[in-house]
Amino acid sequence: MEPIQHAIDSSETARPHFDDRLTLPDDEQLAILAVATAFGAEALDFGRISESQMSEFWSANSRKLRNRALLVALLEAVGQTPTNRYELEYGSWSCPAFREGVSSWSSGGKGEQELALDFCTPNYQFWCPLLEASRLVQIVNPATLPNSGLTVDVGCGDGALLSVVRDQLGVAADQLLGLDISTAAIADLRRKGIPGRVSTLVGALSGKELEAESVRLLLLSYFVDRDNAQRATFESAAKVTLPGGRLVLEGLFPVRAADSLGTQYADQATSVTNGESAADDVLRVVQCLSGFGFQLECLAVGERLVFSLDGFERLSSCLIVMRKL
Repeated sequence: MEPIQHAIDSSETARPHFDDRLTLPDDEQLAILAVATAFGAEALDFGRISESQMSEFWSANSRKLRNRALLVALLEAVGQTPTNRYELEYGSWSCPAFREGVSSWSSGGKGEQELALDFCTPNYQFWCPLLEASRLVQIVNPATLPNSGLTVDVGCGDGALLSVVRDQLGVAADQLLGLDISTAAIADLRRKGIPGRVSTLVGALSGKELEAESVRLLLLSYFVDRDNAQRATFESAAKVTLPGGRLVLEGLFPVRAADSLGTQYADQATSVTNGESAADDVLRVVQCLSGFGFQLECLAVGERLVFSLDGFERLSSCLIVMRKL
């Protein structure tokens, strides 16, 4: 079981390290904020994430990194290896370790090695400025929203952001709704007492999913680069948002509709976000949403920490706040 011991030793000596290749330099962040100025909107700079924040995030999630390494080593020790990282992360591989609710797996026949793993499917954790109630209120003051309607998080994951809205802003759970493609994520959300539905997400904000003018605050968090129907999504957002309601789109700009494994999610040429720079993509999103009856209220730049199939990353984050006219 040498590979397993090596995985243990390596994980115990690991030091916090975040891939920061997708962070924007200062001049590109300033170019984004200039878009706000051009539209007469508020511009906010939340600054860079501190070393202490990164260290805290690493500590909270590094055990999962170790457990993943242990699981891979154990599987390889018995001659079984997932074909790619997606299968390992998101549970599509036909291995008992990935059955819902299973937290341990016995190798069987080769020492009966068994490991208890805190293995999460899907395995995506994040921190962003919106998770701080004070910054969320800077972006959208609840007192300025319509008195009725839902707060909806599209791509909600396990409900981290909706939990902040409920616990810190005092929004009742029955006024919240999470949509996500993951059944496991929606199960986690419901265990927290927040309503949720499994959804295809893309272009799915109207019709079967949401009634017209039923939403006071619509959160589109970090999936614009996975959306192969951006224009349809934005048009649907306009239909479901109440007059005076807000749409908050957080994303990584410039938008590149492919992941680290080369999976292409959309035709870049026909997407709204087909600009030549981060600021250009932001401008195109603002212009498209403006055409559907929104008005730019605020642009903010900051950073997001992520633990995902790509490991630990520090990413640039742009927040576009639009008010429905």
